[in-house]
Amino acid sequence: DMLTNGRMLPNVDGPSEPQINAADLKTRGWELTVAWRDQFKLAHKPFHYSARFLLSDSRSWITRFDNPTNYLGGNWDEYYVGRKIGEVWGLETLGFFKDQADIDNSADQWAATSYPGDRPIEPGDLKYKDQNGDGVIDQGSWIVDDPGDYKIIGNTRSRYNFGLDLNGDWNGFDIRFFFQGVGKKDFFPKEYKFSGIYGSPWGIVFENNLDHWAPENPDGYFPRLKSYLDYGGKDMNISQTRFKQNAAYLRMKNITFGYTLPKLMTRKFGVESMRFYFSGENLFEITKLSKNYDPEALNDSSHPFQRTYSLGLNITL
Repeated sequence: DMLTNGRMLPNVDGPSEPQINAADLKTRGWELTVAWRDQFKLAHKPFHYSARFLLSDSRSWITRFDNPTNYLGGNWDEYYVGRKIGEVWGLETLGFFKDQADIDNSADQWAATSYPGDRPIEPGDLKYKDQNGDGVIDQGSWIVDDPGDYKIIGNTRSRYNFGLDLNGDWNGFDIRFFFQGVGKKDFFPKEYKFSGIYGSPWGIVFENNLDHWAPENPDGYFPRLKSYLDYGGKDMNISQTRFKQNAAYLRMKNITFGYTLPKLMTRKFGVESMRFYFSGENLFEITKLSKNYDPEALNDSSHPFQRTYSLGLNITL
């Protein structure tokens, strides 16, 4: 009984179809928690420490939806029975065209090219694999059994979410390290923050855009300089293997270091306890993701998580 759009309707004038309880979803997953707490003597005083590790994973599938042809949808996310939530259909990128002979001997890919006819395909443009061997790069009938040259190339769901919490205290000092992250996640950037000038001619040239194809740099990451490539569902605006990002990450979410004054000292001033502390948030992360993105803010409008440092004083009367 998921609340979602119903089956595809003919194109007619008027309001869009209302959402209804049109689909069912099945989720399977697991969660693991391991904790340890102990102490030992350090300089004749007890050192208490603890560790807690959490790991979880889940996958979801559509088990009911009125889509008899298994149409993949106008918005690239139509449900069909058996569809895994988060799956991404896209093209397999072979790299760039090397020369005119390479263009002439490859599949016709004007259906995947931005502004076809206005600008010729030239060396340095993106080259896609002809999966079905029909000589044309297209979407076929855009159903599961005939997706043209598209195939499932990744999944945007976060997999293997984990956290590690380490704590210790000794002789009034306390310290905490908290790590958090995701073990597996795919991301397909199709936004200005990634493509910059490839989206529009008045766009900013980001540092990552500088590594582009040129006769003297045939192995560049981006294609030859040409605007409107990331536009209108064509070229770079198509989910594809070349620009698929590994969005897995490990982040130092928090470090806190504190010191609590001895009670014999604070009670002289009528204070039950007094603790000084330093705290740092989002201090660093390990990720292969494009540096234009924060792994916890994967869209064009979100700002990266800020690194925050703070000093504090806790007083209990």
